[in-house]
Amino acid sequence: MKHLITLALLSGAAFAQTTVQTQLGKVTVNEPPKKIAVLSPYALDLLLSLDLQPAGYAEVGSFKLGAIGQVVEKSSIPYLGRFVKSNPVYLGTREAPNLESILALKPDLIVGQVSYHEQVYAQLSRIAPTVLLDGNDFNAGLSTMWRKDLKPLAEVFKKQRRAEQVVVNFEKKLQLAKTLLRPVAKRTPRALLVGFPRMNAGINPTLIGSANVSGRLITELGFQLAQANDAQQGDISLEGIPAIPADFVFAIANNENTPANAEKEWFSHPLLKNLGVSKKQRVFFADNQQWNRIRGPLAMTQVLQNIQETLNH
Repeated sequence: MKHLITLALLSGAAFAQTTVQTQLGKVTVNEPPKKIAVLSPYALDLLLSLDLQPAGYAEVGSFKLGAIGQVVEKSSIPYLGRFVKSNPVYLGTREAPNLESILALKPDLIVGQVSYHEQVYAQLSRIAPTVLLDGNDFNAGLSTMWRKDLKPLAEVFKKQRRAEQVVVNFEKKLQLAKTLLRPVAKRTPRALLVGFPRMNAGINPTLIGSANVSGRLITELGFQLAQANDAQQGDISLEGIPAIPADFVFAIANNENTPANAEKEWFSHPLLKNLGVSKKQRVFFADNQQWNRIRGPLAMTQVLQNIQETLNH
């Protein structure tokens, strides 16, 4: 009889469920999920921050991680690969995840983003319970966005304390960085952030404002964006860059550009190489994947470190 009771309790535990509230309504998950299909770098960052590991992963389309359905080489996952301890299979791109490979994975939970996966939410939900995160609501601060997006994940995995610690730890790092950079911000307050594609790509650079993740982070660190209006952003010509007075520039390589190539092209351009910031060696180069796309606490901690090391040198 004792064995029967034990088996019954174990059986009940195996089928325990948790219902969480998401942007697209309530989602009920059999807990705890063992296999997690992760459909964006932002979702991966948050899961890794909670000490969880992916069984499958979909990456931004400009990064090819191998053959669909095959195990991903962890070192090929930009900026987050070092935190991955599992052997996730490649589920295609963030923009168009491969539904057949997700189905073959037989996940217990799918985690994606509303902006990329709302259109296939019904199909994903037929495969497994699906939680879609926001990842765009950072106007009240990055930590506020993470707290909101971590909430349903933490409830599913009973990691509420860990989720709160993720937010608290980043806030401490942010405040420390702000303190250490205060003398720099006082001497050189005006930051110009520019999305910088390859010059031969036929795409204009992009002026980055406070409505962008990296622009928001720079202002949270106590700097001013160089444009007259912090929220101003959008296309800007190469010839328009010198018209914006700045104390330093971060040229953020995007649209398949690389920081190394961005630096080469910047200092080959007759106008850009003769800017005051260029001559003073106050132009720095970064990667859009790390600075804007991932936007989770692991990536943003790396960006914080980059900014401190760069501006304090």
